Amino acid sequence: MSQVGSGLGGCLFSDSNITRNCVVVQFSTNNGVQWQVLRELDFSSLLEPQVVTIELPPPAKTPYTVFRWWQPQQGLSATPQNIMQTMFLKAVKLTTRVFSSFFILAGKHSAHWYGRCMWFKVLVYMQKKTKILMLSSIFTEKPRYAESWDFEVTGSSFLQFELSMGCSKSTSFSHGVRLEYSTDCGRHWSLITPECVPPAIGCAGYTQSSIYTSTQYKRWKRITVYLPSAANSPRTRFRWIQTHFTPGAEGWALDNVLLAPGCPWMCSGHGLCDNGRCVCDKGYGGAHCVPLAPLPSLLREDFNENLQQETWPEVYGAERGTLSGEPLKSGTALIFKGVRVLDKCRNHLKDELLFSFKFITKGVPERSHSVLLQYSVNGGISWLLLDEFYFPSSTDCLFLHLPLPTSAQTNATRFRLWQPYNSGKKEEVWVIDDLIIDGSSTHNPPVLIDSFEEGPNESNWLFYPGGNTGLYCPYQKSGFLRYSNSKPNINVGCTTESSSAHPVRLEFSRDFGATWHLLVPMCAGGPQPSSLCSTELHPASIYFPGTTQAPHVSIRFRWYQGFFSAGSNPPTWAIDNVYIGPQCHDMCNGHGACVGGSHCVCDPGYSGPDCSAPETPNPDFLKDDFEVDTEHFRLLSGGKPSRKCGIMSSGNHLFFSEDGLRMLVTNDLDLSNTSIFDVLFHVVVDLDPVMLQFSVDGGLTWGLLQEFLFSNSSNQARLVALEIPLRARTSSTRLRWWQPSENGHFFSPWVIDQSCRKKHIEHKFKNLR
Repeated sequence: MSQVGSGLGGCLFSDSNITRNCVVVQFSTNNGVQWQVLRELDFSSLLEPQVVTIELPPPAKTPYTVFRWWQPQQGLSATPQNIMQTMFLKAVKLTTRVFSSFFILAGKHSAHWYGRCMWFKVLVYMQKKTKILMLSSIFTEKPRYAESWDFEVTGSSFLQFELSMGCSKSTSFSHGVRLEYSTDCGRHWSLITPECVPPAIGCAGYTQSSIYTSTQYKRWKRITVYLPSAANSPRTRFRWIQTHFTPGAEGWALDNVLLAPGCPWMCSGHGLCDNGRCVCDKGYGGAHCVPLAPLPSLLREDFNENLQQETWPEVYGAERGTLSGEPLKSGTALIFKGVRVLDKCRNHLKDELLFSFKFITKGVPERSHSVLLQYSVNGGISWLLLDEFYFPSSTDCLFLHLPLPTSAQTNATRFRLWQPYNSGKKEEVWVIDDLIIDGSSTHNPPVLIDSFEEGPNESNWLFYPGGNTGLYCPYQKSGFLRYSNSKPNINVGCTTESSSAHPVRLEFSRDFGATWHLLVPMCAGGPQPSSLCSTELHPASIYFPGTTQAPHVSIRFRWYQGFFSAGSNPPTWAIDNVYIGPQCHDMCNGHGACVGGSHCVCDPGYSGPDCSAPETPNPDFLKDDFEVDTEHFRLLSGGKPSRKCGIMSSGNHLFFSEDGLRMLVTNDLDLSNTSIFDVLFHVVVDLDPVMLQFSVDGGLTWGLLQEFLFSNSSNQARLVALEIPLRARTSSTRLRWWQPSENGHFFSPWVIDQSCRKKHIEHKFKNLR
């Protein structure tokens, strides 16, 4: 392919006294004896600078072709001014599929770039020991950009490069660098990765766009991007462009640019791809850049100390502190006020993630202000959604527990909390504390023994803020876990004087720390004994100053004294010689019975230690016109197949007219590749809504898919088509329709028909009359 193009200057025409309104581009193959027209450039279409690209016809593709730009004149009157800047002619016999520029020698890879790297230098810069491509300028009338030539892009191609912006100085969001592609010789450009944030639908997952800002790229960072299918073509070019910037500042630089068919597993996000082979990062090796040594499987972070770079490689818009002097849980927490991203480094994970969370807002935030919890199994190349936290108003301190999906249980998983947009630090703040990522709890022994002689056994304790080991009281007993200012043996206050002030409570939790209860309730008898008490009378597990007790206790436990502000002087306390001896994992995922708290007896059709694996794949398609037995549903209550409500489609439909429980629950479905669910729906005026819900844990918990509200004006049949949310797209998802009622009475019936789950969003739905 050969092509002729003119640069950003294009042709400018400002004089109104023109004689002929065009410039003719011609070629000759006989040294100018004869000229043939390639294109006429009309003045009216070129009043602004633009790129002009012309594909050459076969007759022009010779070894001796010359070109000319010619403005015909019909007299001697003044001609309009025309400007052509930066003309390029390039002949390429075969479009290449590989593009790499390492800038080691200036000009070595100049054939890869379209000659339009505006305001750039190849030099050693920004802590780099090798040469890089730096883009900087003191002029604001033209953008800074680097544009490649055309390359063949296929489904296996990927783009990898290193980027640094601002040389460690922050710039505003509007001064980002856009990574774009073009498949029409630079006429039109599109972002490599468009932004996708809530409440957008139709995109594969929530992701940041390929607009890079110095907030996240102040230091050199490798970026690997999957190319969209729309970029697949025999001639695709790329450009990095900064359209706005502060004159003389906000420079940025590229290095190690590579376009090629993918290295194995894209080097798992932990290496540089070089000629089809991975050059792995430190700590990673092999053909796929996998961890050379097992990564940690447990993380406990109370944010009371400075964050470690190896654990938290990326933290933006956050600071450690308290909320008006009050702790969220204990000590300091991580408070997010600016551009908000928290990226947890790699872990070997198998089980769960837990943390405390609080959201504070002055108004009602938009859905795009949700906090997204995502995970990546390829070093941050792509991110999958674990959960979305959206709150229309401020919340109390919440405890969030999320079991990890199978896809997140790898030997190198990382997590991030990301808020795409926010209203500013004075309008919207969110806080996290006491974060736990536990990938080994299923292998924990059922016994806890700790004498604290060598310090606390970290595998036994999640947090102990304000505590340290050492000698306690005049007894000089060694090995105590001592709490100061902020058997098991316990001593409170290091005194023999009893007091009711600031006692220590021994509590337990059965829901991963969301709620806590006294291990031993107060049982003192009386006319109305507590249902929590047996015939034995005993005090509660509350320890006051002046007491030394050694209760024998046998769930998760905590010794808790409360929160204390700076300057207060509560009594100190200590514990020693803790022993806890012999709930099933993930509650058997709703597909089995828990036996003895040690193992699951799975329901027919499911297996595995936590009953999470279907023995045979669940059906991935559901369609039911209710003409025969409803074998697709595990529960039908309050309704029957009927031919009432004649405005529905022909044949039977499911008619809910009975009092009691109105509910319809499907069997487990494989919705991992689902886009659309549609159903023919009719309610004959009812004050009670109908809920459509989904469950991904065998019915243990249910999420809302849609709430249907009806009135006199909605008394007609309608076809409802709903997109299945990302969280519901699993291999074992069940759906249910449920009409709540406090007393089991309803005002009107409702009907559904032709329930159908579709794989592709391109399906057309028939109109209803």
